[in-house]
Amino acid sequence: MPLGGATVLFQPASGTPGRAVTADDGSFALTTFETGDGALIGRHRVAVTKFAMVGLSDVGGVTGPVAAGDVREQWVTPKKYATPAESGLEIDVTKGMGAITLELQSR
Repeated sequence: MPLGGATVLFQPASGTPGRAVTADDGSFALTTFETGDGALIGRHRVAVTKFAMVGLSDVGGVTGPVAAGDVREQWVTPKKYATPAESGLEIDVTKGMGAITLELQSR
């Protein structure tokens, strides 16, 4: 199932990471230095995250907590994918490579 609004991070062994936010259809275009320029060539550890803030209300265009201490993160993606070092996702980026699919699994 495609996931829109998720943050994708491609972390190379050294150098600047590539980042993107997924579209509603789950597609993404990485940016490292300039919009849509992709990721650095080489092996990358990958993180994918999406969470929502719950416990907020919107009254008259002003957002604020429903009750003190009740605002919290609710993870949409499994937390194991939140850091490149722990996600288990690795991609070899090559020059001119096409689209890839990242498949996340939850228990």
